[in-house]
Amino acid sequence: MHSRNHSKSCRKNKKHCRFGFPKPPLNRTTITRPRPPPVDQSDEENGSEERDYASVAKEQLQKVWDLLNDSNHNFETITQLLNQANLTYEQYEKHIEALSTSSLIVMERRPQDCWVNGYNPMLLRAWNANMDIQFILNPYSCIMYMLSYISKAEHEMSDYLKRVIKDSSHDNLSERECMKQVMNAYSKNREVSAQEAVARTCSLKLKSSSRAVIFIPTDDNAVKMSLPIKYLQTMDDDVENVWMTGLPDKYKARPNRPEFENMCMAEFASEYRIVYGRQKRGKHVLPLQQNMGHIQKRTRGKPAVIRFARFSQQKNPEKFYGTLLKLYLPYRRDEQLKSTRFQTYESFYAFASVKLPGTDELQRVFSIVNTNRDKYEKHNEAIEQAIEDFEKNGPVEDAWTTLAPANELIRLESLMEREPTDPNEVNEQEDIPEYTASTSVSNTAMPLMEAAQLNHAQIRKMYQSLNQTQASVFYAVRDWCKKCISGESPQPFLHFLNGGAGVGSAVPAYLHLDGYTMYKRNRHASYTNYVHLANKNGGGVAIYVKNSFQVCPLMYMQNVTDLEYLVLKIEAPKQALIAVIYRPPSYNLAEFLANLNALLTSLEIIDFKPVIVCGDFNEDQLSRCNKPILNLFEDKGYTQLISTGTTENNTLLDPVFISGTQSNVRAGVLQTYYSYHDPVYCVSE
Repeated sequence: MHSRNHSKSCRKNKKHCRFGFPKPPLNRTTITRPRPPPVDQSDEENGSEERDYASVAKEQLQKVWDLLNDSNHNFETITQLLNQANLTYEQYEKHIEALSTSSLIVMERRPQDCWVNGYNPMLLRAWNANMDIQFILNPYSCIMYMLSYISKAEHEMSDYLKRVIKDSSHDNLSERECMKQVMNAYSKNREVSAQEAVARTCSLKLKSSSRAVIFIPTDDNAVKMSLPIKYLQTMDDDVENVWMTGLPDKYKARPNRPEFENMCMAEFASEYRIVYGRQKRGKHVLPLQQNMGHIQKRTRGKPAVIRFARFSQQKNPEKFYGTLLKLYLPYRRDEQLKSTRFQTYESFYAFASVKLPGTDELQRVFSIVNTNRDKYEKHNEAIEQAIEDFEKNGPVEDAWTTLAPANELIRLESLMEREPTDPNEVNEQEDIPEYTASTSVSNTAMPLMEAAQLNHAQIRKMYQSLNQTQASVFYAVRDWCKKCISGESPQPFLHFLNGGAGVGSAVPAYLHLDGYTMYKRNRHASYTNYVHLANKNGGGVAIYVKNSFQVCPLMYMQNVTDLEYLVLKIEAPKQALIAVIYRPPSYNLAEFLANLNALLTSLEIIDFKPVIVCGDFNEDQLSRCNKPILNLFEDKGYTQLISTGTTENNTLLDPVFISGTQSNVRAGVLQTYYSYHDPVYCVSE
C-alpha cells in the first residue's frame, strides 16, 4: 500500500508520480486500448485530433487526481467522486481510454483502494509478503518484461567499473591486465544478497526445463564433421563421401511409411529423436533408409523446441525463404525445393504449387509452409519486434516502475536513505590472485624446478619399448615441436593424461609442473552424507592444464553431491568440457549411479561440446558381466574410447567417454611400468 506521500523518486522526470499512484477507481475491471484512427482521415489529421482530445481528457481527469490526492476528502463511492469533479461515469471511462497508449488492464477499485497494489487475497495469505500482480496482454509485453527483468541496470556498479577502466588506461597496461583489474573490481564491489550467496554456495537448483531443445541447420553450406579416422583408413582413396550425416540427411532418409510422407523437417526434429548404441534395441525404434541410423518417437514429456538460424526477409530474402522451405515443406531431395521454372527459394515459395504424397490435387507452397509454420512459430513477429526494440533502444525507461511500482519505490527510497560509503573502505577484501594484474619484474623468491636428467641409453630404451599407438602419439608431438622450432605456426592440439585414483589432500611441491596449472578437489570436500568415505586419508581428483589455455573451473554443480569429481570448461584454444571422476571400491553402486546421473544431466544443461568424462570407475569395461556405469553413459549418448586393459591384471577400470561421435579424437593407453594403473590419453587433433 502506498503511503500517499510522494517522494523525490516519485517525481523524477517531471512526473507527478511515475509509479502510477493513485490508481483510477472503476466499477468494473476494464481493458483499455488505443483508439484506432478513422479510415477517412490522413495520419496528420488523425494525429492532431488525438492530441487535442488527449489534452482535454487529461485536463478533466486532473480534477479527479487532485481530489484523490487530497487527504481531506474521503469518498465512499465513485459516484460521489465524479459528482465532485462534475463528470459522468461514461465521460470518466472515455477519458481514461483516450489517455491509453497501449493495452492495459485497469482493475476494479473503490476510491478508498486507489492507493493499494493489485493483489490476490488467497495468494497473499500463502505468500505473507508484499506483491505486485499485473496481467500481460500480448507477446510483446511478455518479452519486454523478461528482458527488463534479467537486464535490470546496476548504475552504481557501472559507474565504478567505468572509473576503473579510465584509471587503467593511464597505467600503460595491456588489454589482458586491464581486464584483470576490471574483474577484480567487479568481484570485490558487487553487492550480493544473502539469498543469492546461499543459492550459489549450496548449488541449489534454480532452473529446469521441461522441454528438450534441438537445433536444425538450414544453411546450404552447413558445417559437417568428417567420419572417424578408423573408418577413413579403411576406405578407398577415390571415395568422396567422407562426411558424417546430420539432421537434414536423416530427415531425407526417414522411413517410407504413410505417417512420414507429409511430415516436414520441423515436425520430424520435434517429434522424433536419434538413438545410438543400446537405445537402438528399445521399443518403437525405426530404422532410417540408406543405413543412416535409427529414430524413436518422443514419448516422455512434450515435443522438443526447435531452434534455427534466423535471417532478415529484407536483407537476406533467399536465405529467409530457403529456411522456411526446408523447415516446413515436406521433401526428400533438395531438388524438390526449387524447379526449372522457379529457380530461387523466394519465387518457389510465392508462386509454385506441389502435389503432396497421398493427394491428387495441387497445393500452393506458401499455404503448406504457413500452415506448418503456425504450429512452431507462435507470435513470431511480435517476439522479434520486441527483441529488436530492446537491442536498439535498451530497456524501457522506468520499466520497473511499471512492472513492480511498490517494490521499486521501496528500493529507491532505501538507496536515498542509506548512508554514503567511504571510498577508502570499499576495497577491504583480499585481491583474487587470478584477477590481479601482474608486473614484468617480480622480486618474489620462487623454487627452481629442474627436469630429471636421463642419459641417451635410457632414452633409447624407452623409445624402443613404445607400442604402435604410443609411438604415433610421440612422433605427432615431436613433429609439432619441430615445426615450432623451425618458425612455423602449427595448429594447437589438446592432450589429456589421466591416472587412476586421483591425488591426496596435501599437494607436495614435486607435483607442481612447470607451465601447468593444477586444479584439484579433495576427497573430504566431495562427500556430505558418506562420512566413512570423507574421513579416509588422501583421495581426490586433479587435472593439469597448460597455462596458455583459457579455463573456467566448475567446482560445484547443481544437485550433484557425494561424488569425487572435477569439471573444467576449456574455452581456448579449443573448446571442451572435461570431467574426471573417481569411484571408491566401497561406494554403493546404486547410490553412485544416481549421483553420476545428476552430474551428467548438469553437463547436458551447460550445453558445451564436446564433453569428455574419464577417471577410475572401478568397473571392468572388458568384463562380460553387466556394466551399469557403461550402460548409463551409452543411454546419455556417450561413446567409450578405450579398448584395452588399463591395469596390471588387464582390466579396463579407467575408461574415457566422449559425447556423441567425434571423428577428430584419438585415445589409448600408455605403458608406464611404475603404477598398477596405466595412464590413458585422449588427443583432440
